[in-house]
Amino acid sequence: MKLLLTAIAIGIYSLVAFAEGMMVHDAYIRLLPPSAKTTGAFLELMNHSDKDIKLIKAESDFAKKVEIHNHITKDGMMKMVEVKELVVPAGKTVAMKPGSYHIMLIGLKKPLKENQEAKIK
Repeated sequence: MKLLLTAIAIGIYSLVAFAEGMMVHDAYIRLLPPSAKTTGAFLELMNHSDKDIKLIKAESDFAKKVEIHNHITKDGMMKMVEVKELVVPAGKTVAMKPGSYHIMLIGLKKPLKENQEAKIK
């Protein structure tokens, strides 16, 4: 089950305050049981500009902490790690999906519900 993000504002930070040319597509948050305090957000970041853009931070009013994560395989085991930046190359799309890059929402302040509006900036 997943929560569709009907309104999402992803703050894209690089050397400028806001990166022009970045679009978000197919964004959703995985819904979990009401007792869960952590979940993931998944989306596609499309860079329509002629310069690479770095996602270095995300925030949300409904989670105490928001981190950019990736899954890696180390010593034959898959593990999740926080990444300090995610580069979206010029003219390319980066998929943030289960088992890959994603946004971790840690310390949910209240349970999320299906079709609820949720903003990440």
